[in-house]
Amino acid sequence: MRSIFRFWFLTVFTSIIAQESFTPLNGTPGGRIQSIKIDPATGKIYAVSPHDQKVYVSYDNGANWQSLATSAFSFYDIVIDANKLYATDYSTFYVSEDGGTTWTRQNSNAGFVNGSYLMKVPGGGSSFVTWSCEGVFASGDNGVTWKRISTSIASARPGLQTFC
Repeated sequence: MRSIFRFWFLTVFTSIIAQESFTPLNGTPGGRIQSIKIDPATGKIYAVSPHDQKVYVSYDNGANWQSLATSAFSFYDIVIDANKLYATDYSTFYVSEDGGTTWTRQNSNAGFVNGSYLMKVPGGGSSFVTWSCEGVFASGDNGVTWKRISTSIASARPGLQTFC
């Protein structure tokens, strides 16, 4: 019984202390955030909101946010690599070479559906992977062409639970 009381006391005490150590900041002015990434070279924080079709950037650790000119696209995820940003929407892959002010389509139909998550393959040069409930897709040419490498996330990693 004492161990249960100690566990309860430590949990409540830790929770109270943790709540006092956070400082609320202003959120993005848009809707739900799908993805958030930090540029390790500049400290900029990028937040993607597909619902209001914007990418937001913070230059001051999230205290203030500014929207980038992306209202024509509904991005799901972005990747930061050196001076470039890469993004996916429902079925298209984009690149920005000016910090997200302008975006160029790498293709008109990438072959993937609902590219919800995007990752640049470490050490893979121009290789990217995107995945969603529709499967896992890979590109080795900076997103110009894509190939399905798995029909589902679960088959790519057995035991992985998805919300599909």
